[in-house]
Amino acid sequence: KGTYVRRKVETLSLQKVSSIIDELRREGINTRNKILRKEIILPGEKLISSMNLSKAEKILYVERLVLAFEKPLYITKAYLPYSLTGNISKNLLTRNSFTRIVTEILSLRLIYSKRVLVADVPDKRTAELLEIAPEDKQVINYVQTFWTVIHEDLRRLIYFEDFFNSSHGKFVFEKTY
Repeated sequence: KGTYVRRKVETLSLQKVSSIIDELRREGINTRNKILRKEIILPGEKLISSMNLSKAEKILYVERLVLAFEKPLYITKAYLPYSLTGNISKNLLTRNSFTRIVTEILSLRLIYSKRVLVADVPDKRTAELLEIAPEDKQVINYVQTFWTVIHEDLRRLIYFEDFFNSSHGKFVFEKTY
């Protein structure tokens, strides 16, 4: 056995920005959001670099577990510039998709989206939250999402990390032309 390292491959655009929660609800599937963490943090070097922030800029960090049929579907870690969002209530975060919060409730204009999907090995906490059994493949689908929004004529970046149990589902990118 050995390790195969493949060069990084990115696709330009697989689908328009959409919300999994909103799509499921449109299909009649009830989801439930459970807020695991909500706090105001100062960004580390990785966030400063990827979000083009100053060291003093505060981030509203939200970690949310999404359940469908009362089973864990995915975990989202959201990094939202506090200057854009303020302290969003737990109730608002529980009842709405991030897409709806950003574009409708906060009225931010989304001008660019990039999603990067990779396979990853979950840490112990993620595996437990997603109910990945020891006998299941210890692999998750990890999606990084970068949104550029316009706020007061300035471009700002919002960053999300989503973690999906790959043994419970798959991604299908489908579009009619």
